[in-house]
Amino acid sequence: MNKFYQDSFYNQKMKKDYFEDVILDKTLLNDVLKFHQSTTFYGYNYYTANENDELLLTWMKSTEYTDVLPNFVIEEVTFDEIPLKRKASMRDFDKEYCMAKSKFGHLLNEAFGRDDTSFSKRYPSAGALYPVFPIIYIFSPDAAEGLSMGCYVFDSHKIRLLKIKDFSSKDTASIRSAISNDDFPSYLAIGYAIDLKRAVTKYRRRGYRHALIEVGLMAQSFREACRDVDDELGELCWSGFSDHQLAHASGLNPRLSPIGLLQWFGRKHDKHDI
Repeated sequence: MNKFYQDSFYNQKMKKDYFEDVILDKTLLNDVLKFHQSTTFYGYNYYTANENDELLLTWMKSTEYTDVLPNFVIEEVTFDEIPLKRKASMRDFDKEYCMAKSKFGHLLNEAFGRDDTSFSKRYPSAGALYPVFPIIYIFSPDAAEGLSMGCYVFDSHKIRLLKIKDFSSKDTASIRSAISNDDFPSYLAIGYAIDLKRAVTKYRRRGYRHALIEVGLMAQSFREACRDVDDELGELCWSGFSDHQLAHASGLNPRLSPIGLLQWFGRKHDKHDI
């Protein structure tokens, strides 16, 4: 057990919450919360521009899988070409797969665990604050060994899952509606929730940017962990969801702990990747 846990967990939390409330600029927090709310949507129609628009389709075809490059350059330096093999995101998951408890724990620890001595994680976080916390979703009792349906928070200090909500049929129906899908792509998923108060207490508005960067870093860390633990595992990032509906169904405060990204994961089905 590291030095963080030499005091009781609850004493530490009370200290953190007290000083956070004293230091935090409430007006600034409300400004950040309002801005974040402007990025949320209700229903798929608010998610993208009209994808049937011919001009948009033309732009998409000419833009997808390209780089942002300058129009004018003063010098060009070329390198020897090295062929690369990149594993793409996965859309076809094996829903009959049940992940062993040991593998599940190994995967989460690889992605989000801390170094034994420095307590750093696999990805950087401004000021070592780690305001983004992973919510683990289990949508089937047979998806992972020893885990019932519901959502959990991963405790990186004690390498454990803390269940925060059981899922009823009403909850799963609400989440299916929130992701604008008839069914879950996989019965396993991670939601990256942001503690906005923690994010802006020290770094103010810049802390919100740090949190969004951290969401991307965590998703990439988990992507790499999947490949390190088992090459048959894959994942799919998903931002198409109704923000408040998903957060509420996950037992979170939609205003103070919004979910920035979903990431489905599991074993590939029939080896069919995109």
